[in-house]
Amino acid sequence: MISRLFTVLAAVLFLATFGLGILLPRDLSLAQAVNAMDPALFRGLQHSVVNAVGQRAWVHVAVPLLVRPAWLIPACLALIATGAAATTATPRKSTRTTRRRS
Repeated sequence: MISRLFTVLAAVLFLATFGLGILLPRDLSLAQAVNAMDPALFRGLQHSVVNAVGQRAWVHVAVPLLVRPAWLIPACLALIATGAAATTATPRKSTRTTRRRS
């Protein structure tokens, strides 16, 4: 059941990646995309990260993610979800017999 959930999540994220890659300009960063959606959201994101984790987390973790292309984040999350789906999948039983014939 969990494997199927991760499989569906990976498929949705791969579709989102493809859609963002096709529809958005090539050089559009994640920061520009978030700012274009809602400038207050970007300021709220910065405020939340600084208050929750600190200024160093904003500078060393969030800003490097925000300068990447907008399609890269869902692509990385899709790869992680694919790995989780493969990890949580139950092994299938073999239809071949393992006994040797004499």
